[in-house]
Amino acid sequence: GANKVVKAKVDGTTITTDANGALKVVGGSTPVDAYTKSETDALLNNKVDKVSGKGLSTNDYTTADKNKLDGIDMSTKQDTLSTAQLNAVNSGIDSTKVAQIATNTTNIANKVDKETGKGLSTNDYTTAEKNKVALINSTETLTFTLAGGTTVNLKVVTGV
Repeated sequence: GANKVVKAKVDGTTITTDANGALKVVGGSTPVDAYTKSETDALLNNKVDKVSGKGLSTNDYTTADKNKLDGIDMSTKQDTLSTAQLNAVNSGIDSTKVAQIATNTTNIANKVDKETGKGLSTNDYTTAEKNKVALINSTETLTFTLAGGTTVNLKVVTGV
């Protein structure tokens, strides 16, 4: 059947349909085209919701792309450089700086860590002095041979 012409007023705005059923919102003397509910729904179905911090792009990420990425086993992937690439890297290295790094590494290895309350001294501690200190709080037997061949054992107790 033929479409009816409908006319309504909503909040002071005149809404009408023409003979073909198209909605018209009359604002002043110039009619404005409007969509029906089914037309509005159809248009909205072709839209996406806004998401804060995201935008639209032309880079379409497909399920096939996702599956391809998911199929990559990263544990087996290694970067390898060709001899030419390594030589190119090596050619840019200053050999005097490499030598200096090696020297510095050796120098650091020959250092000791600082300790609070301690410092380096010039008092050299000899093996003989170490042996004397070892006698403190110990018992030692010293053997002497006297003129004429007599042997005397002397027991020395220190630290008592």
